[in-house]
Amino acid sequence: MSERPTDPATSTRVKSEHAKPVNPEQPLESLLQVLFKLWQQGRHLFSAIMNELGGNELLDAVTTWCAQHPHIAICFVAGFFVFILPLLIIFGIGMTTLVMTFVGILLLEGTLITVVFMIFFGCIGSLAIAFIIFALVAHFGFSKIADSQKPNLIQMSNTHGFF
Repeated sequence: MSERPTDPATSTRVKSEHAKPVNPEQPLESLLQVLFKLWQQGRHLFSAIMNELGGNELLDAVTTWCAQHPHIAICFVAGFFVFILPLLIIFGIGMTTLVMTFVGILLLEGTLITVVFMIFFGCIGSLAIAFIIFALVAHFGFSKIADSQKPNLIQMSNTHGFF
């Protein structure tokens, strides 16, 4: 098996001249494959916990205990909500702020780019119109001057023999 040549200055492999083109969908496909494998591993871990480590028995024991002691179970549920609710509110506010900031930046950048392009194209358009007007004025002005000087040029050509 032949190795590709290496560059002695950097000791890295020199890229082949006939490299394969990169498929733009390849990274997305590989990401989806990785996520699918991660999902499969999570499902396998959950089923192992529930079946092999006694998760189902623990869940049955907890529901039986809650049915036998409903007042204490309600206190535990209330304590859980008192603990988790502020965290969920803070997390929700943070995510809402993140989304609103992202959307705001998109709207601000879109508006800014739109206004800048409108000004830019307005300047380019006005320069084009000014150039066209200048060209027309110059054309008609020089043709008027040429028409008024035509009899003098004919006289000069007759006396000097230019034409």
